[in-house]
Amino acid sequence: MDLHSFQAVVIKLLAIITVSTSGETINSPPPISFVPAETLQQRVCGRPCPAYAVFLPRHGILMDDRLNPVKDVHARGILLHELVHYVQWRRSGWQNASNCQDWYAREDEAYRIQYRWLAAVTAGQQGLPSSRRRRVVCAVPDKPQVKQTAARKASAQVAAN
Repeated sequence: MDLHSFQAVVIKLLAIITVSTSGETINSPPPISFVPAETLQQRVCGRPCPAYAVFLPRHGILMDDRLNPVKDVHARGILLHELVHYVQWRRSGWQNASNCQDWYAREDEAYRIQYRWLAAVTAGQQGLPSSRRRRVVCAVPDKPQVKQTAARKASAQVAAN
């Protein structure tokens, strides 16, 4: 993947987030590393799982090295989702990280922005697979793991707006 093209994609995605959230402009991206799927899945789930990327405040964004956000619109959507989490963290520091409700709110915002963007860029295109809806679990330590389909809730919010 061409580094210059990748950096241009990241800057464009950060601009989309700024417009989508009407918030402070964040121009400096986090570190973004492409790692083997097994490494990413172990980091996120502790076992094999359908994780493609994650934002970790101390490490930046880790992405499955099979993804190419420069050439693949859905990989770019995954990167957009994680960049939303980075912007959320930069703006608020995730002060309420121990609250599942706040965690779900962050996920819902990230999915809403990701799905709106995907809908806009894939409008009228034939043959593009729809985004997979992901079942997410609250990742807050010492809290019961409450399952919710954040993608479904975000889709409902998009439809309502």
